This record gives sequence, structure tokens and C-alpha cells, in this order.
Amino acid sequence: AEVCRYIFADPTPDVAALARAITQPRIWIKVCCEDSALAACLPSDWTLAPTCWMMVGEGSFDEATLPAGYRTNVVRDGACVEVSIFAPDGSLAASGHAAEAGGVFVYDRIVTDAAHRRRGLGRAMMHLLSAQRQSDDAQPVLVATEAGRVLYESLGWRVYRPYASAVIPDASA
Repeated sequence: AEVCRYIFADPTPDVAALARAITQPRIWIKVCCEDSALAACLPSDWTLAPTCWMMVGEGSFDEATLPAGYRTNVVRDGACVEVSIFAPDGSLAASGHAAEAGGVFVYDRIVTDAAHRRRGLGRAMMHLLSAQRQSDDAQPVLVATEAGRVLYESLGWRVYRPYASAVIPDASA
């Protein structure tokens, strides 16, 4: 599991200094840049993750109906919110997080369990999270995998920048 993450807007000398100072695994460095730019900042024991994409959206998501028997739970803690969608058997079918600060509304860790995909849960999750925005002026942003990028582009999102991530792998895992 992830210990923590450091997020940077650009690959500055601070990124390289931090990477040299980190010696334990599962601490992520994430930067809005090409993989090659982050790689140039890293010692040799770091591993790059597959390229992701920082994306920006407009407005909110249309309401989506959950399949029969599914239920939701919304937990807010200050500027942060966590939404869970539970299947009829009580198992976690989908989850997502978001936070709002500094004029930005960030969607994070949007996951639908493989057994529950293709049922509209992802769209429902994005609607439920977007309904938690406290300011209509907050710019929606997210980081998407390559597969997610295609999905979000179909929903009107656009790529802002590539998003590179790296970690020292956990040899014991």
C-alpha cells in the first residue's frame, strides 16, 4: 500500500532533492510532466509507473441511476469527500474520493470493482462526487490512466498535461 505521495506541478530541482532523500519504498513522487523529465530527476532505484494524464473538465456530471439494490454512502471531512457504492450483497462495488481547495475540485482514486463494471457505476460515482462541490467556480481536475483518458474524453474532459509517477518498489511485496 502507498505510504504517501508528493505532487509537483513541474520537475523542479526540489523533485530531484526529494527523490535523493527518500530511501523507503511505497512513497510516490508525481509530477505534471513527461516521463522522461521525471526520470531525469530520479536515482536509479526508482521505477516509473505507466504514463497517466492530468485532465480538466467543465461543470458537473448528469445524474445517473444506480442499478436496483445498489446503495451509496457519502462521508465528508472538511474539504474532502469519500463516496462508496455498495452492491446488493453489501460488498463494495465502487469508491471514489474528491477534495476542493484553491479553486480546484480534484477527483481521486475512482475505482469500480471488476465484477460490477458496465453497469453505470462509474458515471454514478462521478455524479455523486461532483454533487459535493461547494463552489461552482472550482475547476474539476483528475488524473486518468490511458484507458480512463479515453473514457473521460468521451465525457467532455480534455488532457491538460502528461502526468508522471515514480516509486521505489517494495522488494518484500
